[in-house]
Amino acid sequence: MKILTDRTPIFYATIASIWLVPYISSAQMEQDDCINALEVTSIGGWCSDLGSFSNVEAAISDQEMTCQTGANVQVWFTFVAAGSSLFIATSSKDDDQNGLTKFATALYKGSCANLTLIDCQNTMQHGPAVHWIQDIRKGERIYLQVGSEMTQAGNFGICINSFSPLMGDTLDQMDCGLLSVSTSEDVLIEKPQIVELQAYHSPADRNVTYSWFKNDSLLCTNCSSINDLASSTVPYSVRVEDENGCIAEKEIAVVLTTFGRKRFAYVPNAFSPNGDQNNDYLTVFGDATMVNIKFLNIYDRHGRLVFRKEDITPGLAQEGWDGSSDGRQLSTGTFAYLTVVEYIDGASRRFFGNVHLIR
Repeated sequence: MKILTDRTPIFYATIASIWLVPYISSAQMEQDDCINALEVTSIGGWCSDLGSFSNVEAAISDQEMTCQTGANVQVWFTFVAAGSSLFIATSSKDDDQNGLTKFATALYKGSCANLTLIDCQNTMQHGPAVHWIQDIRKGERIYLQVGSEMTQAGNFGICINSFSPLMGDTLDQMDCGLLSVSTSEDVLIEKPQIVELQAYHSPADRNVTYSWFKNDSLLCTNCSSINDLASSTVPYSVRVEDENGCIAEKEIAVVLTTFGRKRFAYVPNAFSPNGDQNNDYLTVFGDATMVNIKFLNIYDRHGRLVFRKEDITPGLAQEGWDGSSDGRQLSTGTFAYLTVVEYIDGASRRFFGNVHLIR
């Protein structure tokens, strides 16, 4: 990886004139880690407004930035390199009291589970922090990390230009332009099961290496198909790389759905909270599509609420009702329950009935 630090000063005089694109969006808390990095798709000389993004609301990260100690209030961006050369500038307005100051920017390649640092720059005031890098592989996934201390957090903008020199463009078109990968369609499942995912590359006579990922975690290398246990909705992706370093990627989703199915929930009709570790608690049970018990209410025969708990893990008995109310053990009797449970597709259902408490 060639980092052209000796050429970066020529851009400092022109930064002010290339912030041309109007306000895009603010980087909120959901962009404060690598996995939730904001995807940037316009990277051919694209610039945001100087106040487009902010790290003010970002959560404090436990990941230190290589080139600046304490820069733990961070936001992340990601894009796929369009060519072999890359120029990135990050800056804020000199006269903006809410502008980002004394910040650092870092570039990585790879995946969130396996990041490789390319370059790290810091600045003492409003910037710009500039990365000017060559020998990037076209199609490679790049991550930009912007961070500062909490007291220096503020608004900023970025410029990204990913390109290839003329000769590089010609070579990219000859060597990489034809490489592609296709996969089977997205998969819908109604319960946890083994799924088979298949990928194909083109041209078929090109020697490639396959890599499969699940939630950015590497599953398999040099395998065109995988069999994996899917127990929830999860994104998979496959990457092929040929002997020239050309890369093609494709994503495929496995979706666990309960649409069209009868909603299932089971509440026992009796329990015995006597401390023998057998049926000592009352809770709600479900299959793998049930993700949360929003609340469980218990009423006595007079209609008084004797127990309420929210956000219970389905099937985890110890989080349920132990037969007491306000610290007092209740006597044998019949009680009514009312519960609302949530399923993996976002749907909620209400269930109610009677339960016998046996001492």
